[in-house]
Amino acid sequence: MFFSPQEDPHSIQVIKFYCGSTCLYFPLLTILILCTDLMYKTGRFSFLPYLGLIVLAEFMKSIFINNYIKEPEKLAGRNAPKLGGTGVRKWFSEKRLKDFSKILVLLGLVTIGYFIIAILFGAELFSKYEETFMLSSLLMLLTALPPCLYLGPNYALGAILGDEPSSLNPLSPIFQHVVRITLLGVWLGAFVIPLDWDRPWQEWPVPCCVGALMGYVAAHASALIQVAIPRCLTHGIASKLKI
Repeated sequence: MFFSPQEDPHSIQVIKFYCGSTCLYFPLLTILILCTDLMYKTGRFSFLPYLGLIVLAEFMKSIFINNYIKEPEKLAGRNAPKLGGTGVRKWFSEKRLKDFSKILVLLGLVTIGYFIIAILFGAELFSKYEETFMLSSLLMLLTALPPCLYLGPNYALGAILGDEPSSLNPLSPIFQHVVRITLLGVWLGAFVIPLDWDRPWQEWPVPCCVGALMGYVAAHASALIQVAIPRCLTHGIASKLKI
């Protein structure tokens, strides 16, 4: 097993939607990047619009999950009368503004952390700062943005570092799994950089960016397989036994 998911129906539904939707669009984006000249632009600022697509997709998934995939106890209270007036709405508005500010700070710190780690592993500080920054930004979006959106800034860092209990949110173990496999993809991609093949796709940080994208896809696909297939088999066996 890659991780230990919660077994209740709501958690399984959330995991299936999150990983399934990612497996629908992200492989297409990865193939588009690999099969075009975009692969050589992953370390350039011109690649920022495509990072924006990743951000947009993540926001859309979070909005859908938070608004349409409700826990049973939350569904029961959906039509309950709202208490309070403008003061309550103002409090929520201020709280969200503070959370948003914390998220921006956390994402900035994670980006800086990835940048420093890349430098410590041998990336050039001055001549390749643009490339290193773009790799750091990509890793931040793949590993830090989702926990911030679903867990909030107070628990996101724990999920990134693997210290957050899986009982907090159905997606907590998924985020930890994604961080591990994505960073593994970056590490494996770096192996081809020092080889003397003189290929354009060996230039820093192209192999690491490609490894991160492929690791991200592999993490969600493996999570979906672990959650979906055993339950499909169990359901099929149960149906046959009923017959």
